[in-house]
Amino acid sequence: MRHMKLRVVLSGLALSTLLGGSASAATHQLVATLDGAQEVPAVNTAATGSATLTYDDVTNKLTGTLTYQGVTATAIHIHEEKRGVNGGVALDIGALPSPIAIDLTVDEANEPALLAEGTYINIHSGNFVNGEIRGQITAPPADAGSDAATGDGGGSSSGASSSGASSGASGSSSGASSSGTSGATTTRVDSGTAAPPVNDDGGCKTSPASGGDGSAPLLALGTAVALGMLVRGRRGRRGR
Repeated sequence: MRHMKLRVVLSGLALSTLLGGSASAATHQLVATLDGAQEVPAVNTAATGSATLTYDDVTNKLTGTLTYQGVTATAIHIHEEKRGVNGGVALDIGALPSPIAIDLTVDEANEPALLAEGTYINIHSGNFVNGEIRGQITAPPADAGSDAATGDGGGSSSGASSSGASSGASGSSSGASSSGTSGATTTRVDSGTAAPPVNDDGGCKTSPASGGDGSAPLLALGTAVALGMLVRGRRGRRGR
C-alpha cells in the first residue's frame, strides 16, 4: 500500500513539473539591422543587411532569415557581446549567399545574452576581416505608426484652419465663404465693403419722414391747397 502511494505521489510530482515547464515555455521574436557603422571601429561601407529570427526557449532553436547586399561574405557569425563592444564567436552561420535560412541550436549558456540584446551578427569580408557589417540582435521595435493611423499627435486635424481655408467633417470653408452642414454661418464680404444691414432693401424704397404709414406728405399737400384757396378768396373780396 505504501509503495502504491509513493508511486502516485512521484507521478504527480513528475506531471506537475512537466506542466510547469510547459507553461513557462515561450518563443521570442528577434530582429537585427546590419551596417558598417555598428562595427568597432566603424567601417565605411555601403553594404547592409537584416535578419528576422524566432527563438524557442524549450528546444533552444533559433530560426529565421538573414539577408545582406553589397558585400561578399567570407564568414558570418553570431558573437556574444553588448553593443559597441567586440566579443567572441557564439554561433557559426557559414559564408552562405543571401538570403540565408537560419536554423541553429543555441547553447543554454548563450540564451540569457541572446534574449538581453547581448549578441550580434557579424559579416566578415576579404576587405574587412574583422567584420564589414554588424547588427545587434534585439526584440522588434514597438509600433510607432498608431498615431499616424488614428490621426493623433500629428499631420492634419479635422476642423483646423490654415491660410484662410478650413476643413471639417461636415464641410469646408475657404476665404470669406462657407459650405457644409455643420450649421455654422460665415458672413460673405466682397471687395472690402461692409456687409449690408439686416432687412436692407438695397435703396429701392424711401423711408417716410414721420409715421409709419406715409400720411405726413398728404397732410402737408392738403394744407397747402387750403391755404391757396383762402388767399384767392381774400383777393376776390378786395377786388369787389
